Amino acid sequence: MTEEGSSGKRKPEKRGGRGKRVSLKEDEEKRLFGNYSGYKRRRTGRDSDVDRRIELFKREWFAGKDVVDLGCNDGAVLIEIASKHSIKSGIGVEIDEKLILRGRDALRKEVSKRKPRNTTTRGAYDAEVEKMKGWVPLSFRLAGMKAKPTSDSIDGEGYPFNITFVCEDILNERAGYLPEDSCDVVLLLSVTKWIQLHGGDKALKSLFHRIFRGLREGGILILEPQPFHSYKRKIKLHSHLRENYSRIRLKPEKFVNYLKKKVGFESSQVVRDREEGGGHQFNRAIYLLRKGKSAH
Repeated sequence: MTEEGSSGKRKPEKRGGRGKRVSLKEDEEKRLFGNYSGYKRRRTGRDSDVDRRIELFKREWFAGKDVVDLGCNDGAVLIEIASKHSIKSGIGVEIDEKLILRGRDALRKEVSKRKPRNTTTRGAYDAEVEKMKGWVPLSFRLAGMKAKPTSDSIDGEGYPFNITFVCEDILNERAGYLPEDSCDVVLLLSVTKWIQLHGGDKALKSLFHRIFRGLREGGILILEPQPFHSYKRKIKLHSHLRENYSRIRLKPEKFVNYLKKKVGFESSQVVRDREEGGGHQFNRAIYLLRKGKSAH
C-alpha cells in the first residue's frame, strides 16, 4: 500500500496488526537499535536459508566452549552454531524482548524434535517438558547470576538446553552476563554501528574492554563491523543519533588496530575480507581477535 506525500509522490506503507497501515518510516523508528525482525532472512535472501558467515566459522573455535552472542537478534546464529559445533553453553543478549521470545520459541521447537531420553512413552516426554517450568538456566548459575525461576528457561543436558537468551542492553555495564574470565568466545556481529550511534566512541571502547576482560586466556572475539557509510542512512531516525554520528572518530577500519594496541588482544586474522558478490547489501568483513595466554 502507499500514501500520498507532500511532493505528490506516493510513499510506501506496510500492513500492521489488525489491518492497521504503518508507514515504513514508522516501522524503521521502532528499530532504533538495529533490532530488525526477520534479520536472518534479510541477510540470506528469501530463497536461501544459509547464513554464509557460519559456513566460514571453524568448529574448533566453538566445540566445548562457552559462547556469548551480543546483540543476538532472534538467536538464529547462536542456535545454528550451537547445533553444528557442540558448544558447552551459549548466552544470547538482545535489547528487544520480542526477539528474545522468538529465540526461546526456536529453542522449544528444537526440544520438540528430540525423542525422550529414557522412554518412548508420550507421558515421559511430557514430564521432561514440564522441567522447563521453574528452572534457573545452568549458564546463569555458572556465571554467578541471580535469576527468578521462569517458564521461559529450558532444563536438560546439551543442545538445545545449554542455550539461554537474556533481554538486556549490552551497554549496561552492571548487567551480569559477561563477568570477568567467564567465556571463550564473544560474537559481535553487525552491532558496532548501533553502539556508536547510541553511545558514541566512548560506549564502544568501553564494550571492547569489557569483552576483553570477560574472555578467558586464549579466548576469541569474532567481530563483524558495519561499514561507516552505512551509519548515515540511520541518523535521520533520531536527533541523538545524528549528534553521536557527528562526534565519531573511531571508524570501523580502525577497530582491529584499537583492539590490539589499546585493548590488549594479542593477534588478529581476517575471516572474510568481503562477501562474494559485491552487490550484496551485507558485504562486510569479519575479523577474529585472540586474547593472549598471559593477558590480564
